[in-house]
Amino acid sequence: MTRMLQINLNCCKVAQQLMLQTATEKKADVLIVCEQNTTLPHWHSDTDGKAAIAIHQETILEEVGDAGKGYVWVRIGGIRIYSCYVSPNTTFNEYREYLERLESSIRAGTGEVILAGDFNAKNAEWGSAISDQRGNELAALIASLNLNVCNIGSTPTFERGSSRSILDLTFTSPLTARQMLDWSVLDEESRSDHKYLFFRIGPHTGRHPDVPTGWCRKKLDPGKLKEYLDGKELPRNAYELMDRIRGACDAAMITNLNIGGQTK
Repeated sequence: MTRMLQINLNCCKVAQQLMLQTATEKKADVLIVCEQNTTLPHWHSDTDGKAAIAIHQETILEEVGDAGKGYVWVRIGGIRIYSCYVSPNTTFNEYREYLERLESSIRAGTGEVILAGDFNAKNAEWGSAISDQRGNELAALIASLNLNVCNIGSTPTFERGSSRSILDLTFTSPLTARQMLDWSVLDEESRSDHKYLFFRIGPHTGRHPDVPTGWCRKKLDPGKLKEYLDGKELPRNAYELMDRIRGACDAAMITNLNIGGQTK
């Protein structure tokens, strides 16, 4: 069982000290951090010092991956864990470029993924009251990578005065999503304008997928969707409905995965 604590510290020294205390109380094994006040020697950080991962307990670190601007990843228990941060001051074009770099990093690897951090993006997919351009781009990427949204409900993760938003997000591959327990936004004081996210990952069973798979909504072909659905009877239960949805996505949304330079 791996326990993870996630937060944006808003560059606050007191918030960082309190996070370490909270991690000890929660017996957190992994800390997924954004906007740290200081990158400590045993932390793994992105190139800008804005996103980091810390191994808090005696957890075996299997691999330290590539670090780019706004993201860093490590592998623990066969899972690549990403910590991500995107500034709210980046332009939309810069945001798209960031997602392209992040996507390239994810697709270059194999196995399960946890993608977590402050993406400064709003979308109904993770409970936001509105969807903005950034949120739409991020949601499309998450769908194309076949990642699950772990954020539950509409509890804000960011509060500043009267402003409340869901900015701190957690996404996982399907197998890891099935092993996730107790994902929650904590009410505990963080001394940041962001709240703690806490979740546990149980032991994995079964074979890990060789490559990320999924669909891209931008590549939806309405003609193929209509062709697939024409003449089919209505689903009789939830299982048939899910099969029908998967079939429609396979038929109408072209998946173009570039893994290690090879197009799938």
